[in-house]
Amino acid sequence: MLTFAVVLLIEYLLMTFRGVTSAEDIIFSYNDTVIAKADEKVILSCSYTGTVYDLFWYRQFPGSTLQFLIMESSGIITHATPQVPGITMTNKKDIRRMDLEISSASVSFSALYYCAVQ
Repeated sequence: MLTFAVVLLIEYLLMTFRGVTSAEDIIFSYNDTVIAKADEKVILSCSYTGTVYDLFWYRQFPGSTLQFLIMESSGIITHATPQVPGITMTNKKDIRRMDLEISSASVSFSALYYCAVQ
């Protein structure tokens, strides 16, 4: 039986859409690199500080532009169109952390992942 390793990279990106950023607004990732076997569940996490209205996850394949995956605004989850299967997002407001869960990793999910806040 062959097993393929999937490398999922997570970076951080602070996006400001309103043009105002406080020095207190910080977002950071828990892991720089996540390595998973095919079909494993993977959770990517970022913490944030400051006043946050919207939370976003993007990914970028080598040589490509950013691809919107999912966002949360006022408790409402919005997926990309078309929706990327197997991706969910959780905002843990009490500990100021947002998680992106990939239910079943595959080689096609190998990319650079970005968490962002507004």
